[in-house]
Amino acid sequence: MTKCPDPLGAEDRQGGGDPVQDAAIRDHPTTRRARMRRDILVIGWMLGGYVGATTVGLMLGGIGGRSLRQAAIRLGLMAGYAVISGLLGVLLIGPPMGVVSGYSLSLAGIGTCIDPRVEPGAILGVELGDAIVHRVVGGRVTPAVLRDVAYISYLLDTKAPDGPWFELAVIHHTDCGSTFLADPVLRAGFAARGFDEAELAALPATDPPATVRTDVNILVAAPQISPNIRIGGYVYNTAEGTLDTIVTPTPAGTRT
Repeated sequence: MTKCPDPLGAEDRQGGGDPVQDAAIRDHPTTRRARMRRDILVIGWMLGGYVGATTVGLMLGGIGGRSLRQAAIRLGLMAGYAVISGLLGVLLIGPPMGVVSGYSLSLAGIGTCIDPRVEPGAILGVELGDAIVHRVVGGRVTPAVLRDVAYISYLLDTKAPDGPWFELAVIHHTDCGSTFLADPVLRAGFAARGFDEAELAALPATDPPATVRTDVNILVAAPQISPNIRIGGYVYNTAEGTLDTIVTPTPAGTRT
């Protein structure tokens, strides 16, 4: 299996590239970029203030000893220099740091467990507005999850057929509390509180690689979901802090 830090990587958010990359998740640059963007903005404002102050100083210096025309020329030259420097900075620094191709360019989809140890913001580095998130016990694909994904697919088909389309990452995890529902006595006791025991029996992620593959197959085989949506399956190792790729992103309508 391949360790994948972010099934919804920046390159994939632009509609191209393979989102599966080898590395640990927590300290991978893809995850750090979200935090780094804030630092870059602060540095940018500082440099902008410096350039602005320098420009004003040059302009005033020109007024003091020379003509207004000379001051205007200096101001124009400094403004041009600032614009060119900024563009070069974007071209040289932007791609390796992911400043331009960040998370906000398009939505992604995540389906995972309600367990607080697999909170998408913490393990994937996604921020507000980055992803459509479904969280259910075990991260399982229930009829409600299928309905919601189908609805999103329908909206894109009818309201935005040109996209942006996205990958839906189904993520199960090790040491999952849903496995307690594999115990018939515990499950029957919980069902007695007003729940369907057959539905509860389908929730335990007792073998995450197998269950995530099952759930991906449910989604890719669903005729209600557009083939423009790709569905991948992953297992998050809570002890190691890594994400293993089980099913590479597959267009809906294709069985794995």
